[in-house]
Amino acid sequence: MGTRRGQTRKEQEADLERELRADLELEAEEQQEAGVPAEEAQYRAMRSLGNAALVKEDVRKTWRWTWIEQFRQDVRYGLRGFGRSKGFTTIAALSLALGIGGNAAIFSLVNAILFQRLPFADPDRLVEVTGYYPKGAIAALQQQSRTMDIAGYSTDTEVNLTGQGEAVRLVSSSVSANLFSVLGVGAEIGRVLSPGEDQPGRDRGVVLSDALWRRKFAADPAIVGRMVSIDGIDRQVIGVMPPAFEFPSASTQLWVPLHMDPSAAFDYWNTGFLPLVARLRDGTTLAQARSEIRPLIGRAITLFPYPMVVSALSRAPEGDGLAVGARRKPRKNRSSAVDRSRIVGVHKRRGWSGVGLQLALVRKTRAARQHPWTSGNSR
Repeated sequence: MGTRRGQTRKEQEADLERELRADLELEAEEQQEAGVPAEEAQYRAMRSLGNAALVKEDVRKTWRWTWIEQFRQDVRYGLRGFGRSKGFTTIAALSLALGIGGNAAIFSLVNAILFQRLPFADPDRLVEVTGYYPKGAIAALQQQSRTMDIAGYSTDTEVNLTGQGEAVRLVSSSVSANLFSVLGVGAEIGRVLSPGEDQPGRDRGVVLSDALWRRKFAADPAIVGRMVSIDGIDRQVIGVMPPAFEFPSASTQLWVPLHMDPSAAFDYWNTGFLPLVARLRDGTTLAQARSEIRPLIGRAITLFPYPMVVSALSRAPEGDGLAVGARRKPRKNRSSAVDRSRIVGVHKRRGWSGVGLQLALVRKTRAARQHPWTSGNSR
């Protein structure tokens, strides 16, 4: 009982019915030719065929794509059952949604924290210096540290991009010129900031994220060298970062150099308190960096140009000043007091991520109101 190509299910069923009737009639005729009465011949023909329903099922199993029809039947049966018990259906659906959503969220968090490595070179060599520091202190730490290369960065600073059609509001990060070398990443197109490009007269470059380059500049391959206006300042595009680069957060769309001008004392020491990330230099250990950082901070405090504030700054944060392997999304600089145990680290991709091979729980810090180094606004 074969089927022709292109037949619908109804046509196949009609053909099956006709073939079964033809088989019954043929068997009955043969019985009658053998001298069996018509009624008895019909009965013997049906017995010879067997259970007609089972025969149909056996034939249907030879048809192609029968599982599709069976699936449709199961779905219709299930929907009818759910329709009769709407309350149960709602509770079951919500329970499944909460269970699946919760498990997916937990797995994403655990996967980012424990399993995925940062897309940086030698991520186990990255550390974060606890606290927030003005530009002057950052420059002092960079010059005096012998165990680490230190870079500062701001988080979630909104800027206006104009001169490229309709003005748009973007999320920017102001960074030390050495940030990209500290993280161990390069540009996908062009280059990243070079040492000295955060100094006055040389701080007019900008690095774009891959997403911004594609969305706002239509993935222009000749983007390097193009001039753009950011908050009214003309800057030259020097590079585009790889798609996977998301620092300090996934919302960051461009990076501009910090304006490191010692002659502007107020800006250099009183504004832009920033978090720091650092890379251990070759041949140095975390223990050596920890023993170095607190004396460095103490010496940097003495450089503060306002004597009346030095006494407050002399109260350095408790702990060793470094966090390794901790994972969190960098928070905006705060002016409120901080008096709780916290885990600090470097943000990576679209979740929480780490800067080393172990988690480090940072000791409690003193209240930020008593320590201006740990408060302020990022710029």
